[in-house]
Amino acid sequence: SVRVCPNHDDESCQLFCRTCNQAICVTCFCSSHSRHKTVPISVQLQETTKYLQSELDRLISEKRNAESAGEEADKLK
Repeated sequence: SVRVCPNHDDESCQLFCRTCNQAICVTCFCSSHSRHKTVPISVQLQETTKYLQSELDRLISEKRNAESAGEEADKLK
């Protein structure tokens, strides 16, 4: 879905300002974010999705390890 700029309701947010950590439109970029680190919003979405998937995988692995440790502890009782 397309996110409409909160400052310019006739424009969609096509960029992501990493400095401010927010989605912005081209007008916002030109007016107040031109010296900030920005990327296309699609790039930010891909990177965030990849990061979240790796965190999810890590947490699933930690959960499995904890469950295995719990089962081993139960055997020792």
